[in-house]
Amino acid sequence: MMGEILEKGQSAVKTVKKQVTDTAKAAVSQVAGDSTIDQASPTQVGKVDENFVKDLYGIKDKPIATGQKNQPQVTNQNQPASPSQAQEVKKAEDKQKLAKLRQELHMKTYFEPTFNPPKQKPEERPAEKVEQEKKEEKIELHEKEKKKPPPIVQKAQQRVEKFPGASG
Repeated sequence: MMGEILEKGQSAVKTVKKQVTDTAKAAVSQVAGDSTIDQASPTQVGKVDENFVKDLYGIKDKPIATGQKNQPQVTNQNQPASPSQAQEVKKAEDKQKLAKLRQELHMKTYFEPTFNPPKQKPEERPAEKVEQEKKEEKIELHEKEKKKPPPIVQKAQQRVEKFPGASG
């Protein structure tokens, strides 16, 4: 039973490998415009992979001139060659934006609150609460006393009211 599973896995790996190499060959032939790659022998597969990488990164070999170093030539990849490539470029940009937004959301909602929680004020003890309330009451009483008239005025007002005189 185990042997059957291993054989099936090996055959699946071989088919996937063949599909990947065929796809790479097709991509290189499309980029390079070379139709002889389809009949490439196993010894040419290494060159195909090397050419594929060079074409992918836009590196072209130039003959070395006297006094000049071999510098790679980079093609302009900002301008897509066809509408399908433009759509692929747009999809890739959208995926990058989506990944960036996901990362920001992750940082805001999970990472920061979990690993860097906001510091909260320590809760006051009941004794401190009572002391604070007493201080507030004293402040309120002091403000009420400021609003009252001075004691001399109060006495004058009360004296007049206590002794109304002959009319009262």
